[in-house]
This record gives sequence, C-alpha cells and structure tokens, in this order.
Amino acid sequence: ATAVEEFLGFRGRLSKIRGEWISLDKWLVMPLFHPAYLLRNPSLKPGSPRFLTRSDLVKVRDRLHIYSSGQNYASVENS
Repeated sequence: ATAVEEFLGFRGRLSKIRGEWISLDKWLVMPLFHPAYLLRNPSLKPGSPRFLTRSDLVKVRDRLHIYSSGQNYASVENS
C-alpha cells in the first residue's frame, strides 16, 4: 500500500484497486498484493488473496502476449 500511495497517489485499501490497469504517465501498471501478504494468507480458495493474485497475473500475461503479437496499443488499451 505504501508503494501504491507513493507512485499512484492512492490512499486507501490496496484491495480496492488491485488487479486494475492504471495509467501512470505513459505506462500501464497493475497493483498486486505484496508477496509477504500472500505468504501469510496461503489459501487458494476463490476470493482469497493468492487466488486473486493468480488471476491478476493471468491478466498481465495475456496483456504481454497481446503486445508481443504485434497488435497496436489502441486495440488493447480498453481490454
């Protein structure tokens, strides 16, 4: 949450914005839970922090795959 506050100026619970793409200057960023938080919450049940982080990382992987396939930025900006 401290890093999110510093970089994005967001003051609040990280769980409200985690997993969402946010524009930061010319970059798209996605806040994720801290690894230490995930270690303290080891459950993989749907809705758990580790489950949510896995789904967030799938979104990142998919976005990277789209960029590496040569599609232009405008076509993926709203996905």
